[in-house]
Amino acid sequence: MFNLSMPFSLQRRITVPFAEFILINAPETTLRVYEGINKTIRMWMESGTVDAAVMASTETAPDTFSAAPLLHEQLLLVGDRNAGLRLDTAVPLSRLGTEQLILPGRPNVISAQVENAMRRAGHRYQNRFEAETLSLCLELTRRGLGYTVMPYSALHHQLGGENKLSAAPIKKLGVIWNLYVNRSRTYAVSTRSVIGALTEHVGKKIASGEWRFAKSLEPAK
Repeated sequence: MFNLSMPFSLQRRITVPFAEFILINAPETTLRVYEGINKTIRMWMESGTVDAAVMASTETAPDTFSAAPLLHEQLLLVGDRNAGLRLDTAVPLSRLGTEQLILPGRPNVISAQVENAMRRAGHRYQNRFEAETLSLCLELTRRGLGYTVMPYSALHHQLGGENKLSAAPIKKLGVIWNLYVNRSRTYAVSTRSVIGALTEHVGKKIASGEWRFAKSLEPAK
């Protein structure tokens, strides 16, 4: 049994397709996936519950895990379908200071990225409403009650069309996802197999162009 932990925001883009790949192509591999927010993932790492995890680089991982950058993902400002946001037209960071923001409260990694970037740039920051789940942030935004900030991987399936959302990349604002591996499991056959398949899967998603606003940080082979 190999235990892997993934953030909720990567469920549709990575977790589900990767699980499908393992189920179809690697019947000898028994995989258990834990999904959670970064704080919860770190707790699973500290307790030794998981063998590997994907987590934002801004989180502090236990010394029992090695870390390697996996990918950089630009963050998007998200509004309702009438907000006029376009994926091909980036907005400045300062725009976030003029909108009613709907974001999770601390210690959420996206909220922390937004707040820290805004304060460093000298812009006003105000989280108008704290919604602790991706789905609630997106639903309140869909109803025109404010704007949220998400990576493309968390909302690509909800963009465009009637009753959908609109989004635009935010200049110079992104998140780096790191791959963490339990040092005690580094040389296990199952670890090398699953980690190799996962990094290859991520690389193919980005190279195909279907994962917009993502850049691989894996060393070229």
